[in-house]
Amino acid sequence: MPPANPSTDDDPAPPNIWTDRILPAAAFAAVMGVWITATTWWPRLPERVPMHFDWDGTPNRWDSKDSWWVLPVIGTLVPILLVFLGGTVVRRAAVKPNGINVPKPEVFAALSPAARARILRPTRVFLSVTALVIAETFRRALDATGRAALSPDGRLESFPFWIVAIGLPAGAIVLHLVTRRRLLLEARNEGIPT
Repeated sequence: MPPANPSTDDDPAPPNIWTDRILPAAAFAAVMGVWITATTWWPRLPERVPMHFDWDGTPNRWDSKDSWWVLPVIGTLVPILLVFLGGTVVRRAAVKPNGINVPKPEVFAALSPAARARILRPTRVFLSVTALVIAETFRRALDATGRAALSPDGRLESFPFWIVAIGLPAGAIVLHLVTRRRLLLEARNEGIPT
């Protein structure tokens, strides 16, 4: 007896619990952490809070307490956008492969939807992890800003934000190399010249 849902080469890649559920959920949990931190600090904040810091952690711009909410809004919108993009890139590649920015786009377009989905799975992982890292960075920035607002010297506690600034571009380079390698492997498996 044939299977209830026979698969063909035109079927998209099967769902993956890590890329499709766990990583996006972790990113959303990190966004919730941003709001928990923001609302926890809010009642204790003075009327003026530091909103920008020099490289050494000294505040160089203070603003009203109401401006506090700018950070959690940005720390929510950017991660949600990244998770959304990660979720749509695989579906879009199945329908409109020419609209996806990958190495060797003509080879990518010639592949089956399942192969294209397998190639783009690391992109979804990268976008979800990036969303999680950005949300956690905003949470830490809010916590450090709250501490600086109440501290006698008003300085930002040390947090290596530069790790994020270097890590994300480095991750993008690794993603490019992984995507290129996967594309070449899938093309070879399907007999498409590269």
